[in-house]
Amino acid sequence: MNNEVLEKMLQFLNQLRCEQKNRKSTIKIPGLKEREKEMELLLIECEKVFECLSWKDKQKIEMWIEKKEEVCYMQEQKEYCQGYVDCILILSGLGLLQAELSYDRFTDMLNK
Repeated sequence: MNNEVLEKMLQFLNQLRCEQKNRKSTIKIPGLKEREKEMELLLIECEKVFECLSWKDKQKIEMWIEKKEEVCYMQEQKEYCQGYVDCILILSGLGLLQAELSYDRFTDMLNK
């Protein structure tokens, strides 16, 4: 049950995060566009090197890339959710939200 709640919450937050990338409240990270362009250029070079590898080595690298992407995505989700939890706790601490659910009970629910 709790994993279903967490999964639904993550789906909702991901949908919210990805729907309108050009809205006024979108955060812009300095240097991100440049790093993305550098990665595109590096990918072109890496693809050339990749072709020279054995099938076994290609498989290892592809597995590593898949795991790396999975871990990065999970880390992003964690940080995104942590930001929401922090905002809720700040608003609650300021008395702007009434606490019906304690922090400990909330995190216990998410970690089950």
